[in-house]
Amino acid sequence: MKKNITTAFTIFSALLLLGCSAKKQNSEQLYAPAPNEIFTYQKPDNGKTKIVVELLAINEMEPILTAFQKAYPDIQPIVLYMQTTQNSYEPSIDWFKHGYLPDIVFNLRLSEADTVLYQEDLSGISAVSAYAIGSLNDIEKNGKIYSLPGPSKIMAIAYNKNLFKQYGWSIPKTFDQFINLCDKIKKDTRGAVEPYNPDGKYTDDFMAGLEGFAYEQVFGGIKNKGWYDKILHGDAVLGDTMKPFFTMVQTMIDHGLIRTEHSTYSYTMRSKEFAAGHIAMMNVLTDLIPEEDKEIYGFFPFPGTTGESYLTTRCDYNECLIKRPRTDSEQKAVSEFFDFISTKEAQEILIGGKAQLSSVKGVATVIPHDDDMILSAISDGRYFNRIDFKGGVIPNTFNFLAVIREAIFSMAQGKLDSIEALSFCDSQLLAAEHAATSPSSEEQVCVAKKTFTMLETTEYIADKFRAATNADIAIVPHNSYFCGNISRIFEGPVTRSMIDTCKPRSFASDAHLVKAHMTGSQLKAALNDAPALYDETANCIYAASGMKIKVAPWNEQGKRYLSLALANGKAIEENAIYTVSFWQGMVKEKYISDIVGTYDSSYIEFMVNAMRNDKTISPCVDDRMTLIWN
Repeated sequence: MKKNITTAFTIFSALLLLGCSAKKQNSEQLYAPAPNEIFTYQKPDNGKTKIVVELLAINEMEPILTAFQKAYPDIQPIVLYMQTTQNSYEPSIDWFKHGYLPDIVFNLRLSEADTVLYQEDLSGISAVSAYAIGSLNDIEKNGKIYSLPGPSKIMAIAYNKNLFKQYGWSIPKTFDQFINLCDKIKKDTRGAVEPYNPDGKYTDDFMAGLEGFAYEQVFGGIKNKGWYDKILHGDAVLGDTMKPFFTMVQTMIDHGLIRTEHSTYSYTMRSKEFAAGHIAMMNVLTDLIPEEDKEIYGFFPFPGTTGESYLTTRCDYNECLIKRPRTDSEQKAVSEFFDFISTKEAQEILIGGKAQLSSVKGVATVIPHDDDMILSAISDGRYFNRIDFKGGVIPNTFNFLAVIREAIFSMAQGKLDSIEALSFCDSQLLAAEHAATSPSSEEQVCVAKKTFTMLETTEYIADKFRAATNADIAIVPHNSYFCGNISRIFEGPVTRSMIDTCKPRSFASDAHLVKAHMTGSQLKAALNDAPALYDETANCIYAASGMKIKVAPWNEQGKRYLSLALANGKAIEENAIYTVSFWQGMVKEKYISDIVGTYDSSYIEFMVNAMRNDKTISPCVDDRMTLIWN
């Protein structure tokens, strides 16, 4: 279990050489005009100092960036989105290695070696003094601070007020009372109401909810914190300490509270069924409540196995500074950004009146739902940061929470008992730590002979869609975090984990590749109205296969496409009917005449098979898109 110091030093030295090579580059290429790349749709103002702000999660940053620009009008933040992952491939590392170095990154989580290699130590900056010492202690590494903690979301159990009032159910205070209540709900409603839904589809939220029930017994206290620290440093496994956790999970399974079908239960469906009175309780982030349903939501902390109740928190923002050469004005700009975001006023903008906790001193906690039990838990300090088993010698490419989730659903299927599940998790942990010091043995799907730009990657995906469907045209939103491509393929072996990570976000679980009929007018309207959250319009253009497009990326929306034609040069005709292929979610339904073909494959399997068939891949340079920078 002890670290292989020689191997670790060799790996670190190799990374350091890569880092030195990367630092010769600068961030300008992340927004500057290029022949075949669009990193941003925001036109840089040459009269301002620019800083590149990269986001690794779908969080609304516009209000805070607008406020920052108002406070510092001589600075222009350029926003970029990068793919985040729970899988064994961390794309940001490849971007950094190849010299694509932003200034500030939100939500970056790297291994300890990569953190030291790519992130600046922020311990000495003035902004640090604004934060509560406890929040800084949670993130310090060997006496250094590589990121500043943003506001934390709060997870609790939501209960349907209407159902609880109708049946006279009482809020449970202990885990045993919770189990008894769930049994009573099934009996009182004759099985018509599901007592509890654990959000089993999404690893982090599923596990955070289970940790809430067992926090004090398994994770709290000095002794258990020492055990957790040993796990991170390769000196311990789950062992006896985690037995109560798996015993608790088995109890939930025995009472029907964790079932196989929960592993694919979408968040949207769960919310709808809760509002309709089909689910009595569920674990939720308290700031993600549909406005139209908020009156039926009540909240209480997770009733613990020891009799105490706790809230789970998740830091949704952490800001780090990437190492790269900077001019004096750029260095001043990033310092001012950290100073600004660490103020009380900026934190309140970040929180936006939602139920979140700030790590900055003096920022009041606002609970819009006015739930006494939540307020009481916060005032009593009965909340904890989600336990994620990341850091130390645990490889950044290893998602231990996903392994535990897998073991739990194997228990739900009757394949493993609690002891076997615990043993399985420990075996996977040991194997991952061993693999961290061994050459990667993951099977490669294909080999990229040359590095693709992000736009070339989007075009490659479109080519695969069109080839599989024999459609006239295939379209994919480019540089859009909602159902679009924000990834790129780098030269070298391409593994399944890389392909898995590059899956566009926000696809529905039942989405497939389709071929649709669209008129020319529908196609043009769709290209100018790419889907976004809440049925808004995404700030992006589409990359295509089977078309020639002239586009001005920095024009305002609706005026970016200067000309559209088929690959043979024939103009798109308003009344003509075309077959267009795309993954469901990439085009708004209102622009589709009808679906003429549906291809039964998951996105990952489709791309793995397509790339495996290609064996070797290179960017297709065919001038299908002409970029006009103005």
